[in-house]
Order: sequence, then structure tokens, then C-alpha cells
Amino acid sequence: MLYASVNGDGAAEVPQLDGRHAAEAISGLGLALHARPPGDDLVVVDAKVVAWTRATLEAFCEQLRAGVWSSCPCGELHGQVETDLAVLRAVRSDLLLLPAWSAPTEASTRPATNG
Repeated sequence: MLYASVNGDGAAEVPQLDGRHAAEAISGLGLALHARPPGDDLVVVDAKVVAWTRATLEAFCEQLRAGVWSSCPCGELHGQVETDLAVLRAVRSDLLLLPAWSAPTEASTRPATNG
């Protein structure tokens, strides 16, 4: 989230990160890891958290690919291109582990109401 602000995410023409979904993904993944029984290798993650994680990583990939994001947004070149490419490769590899679902819509994340 901090890097989104530093890298001017709001002004990006490529897909912007949805800060709320990114925060939900981070929180949901952290809670799932925390709730994992000791000694278990399996972590159960809610489908919405997986979708928010995928949507966030896809937007991040697009921004890296377009050169909108950088590990150092100072504007000067001092080795960050190689770092940015390594991050892009790592994020692409992470995306291979996630199902290709679309992110939940705003309506699907609201609690149901009776009536």
C-alpha cells in the first residue's frame, strides 16, 4: 500500500490497485496463516481472499510491465530495473498458484440483509 502511494498509483493509466481489496487480501491471508493448526502444511483461504489477492497481483504485474511501478521511484537509474524485472518474474510465478477467478464485486462483499 505504501509503494502504491509512493509510485503514484492513483495517476496510473494501467489498472490501479484497489486499496480495499489489497488490504482485505493481506488481512485474509494473514488470518488464514495465523489460524493454521501447528504442524499443518495446509492453509485454508476464503475464495474472496484468493480473488482479491489475484486481482491485486494482476494489477501490480501490469504496473510493473508498463514501468509505472519501480522498487525505487526516484526517477534516476541505479539498478532498480533488474530488481523490478525480478519482482515481475516472482509475481508472475505467484499468479500461477492462484486460480483464475475474477475479483468479487462490491455487491458480493456486502453482508446479506433480510427482507
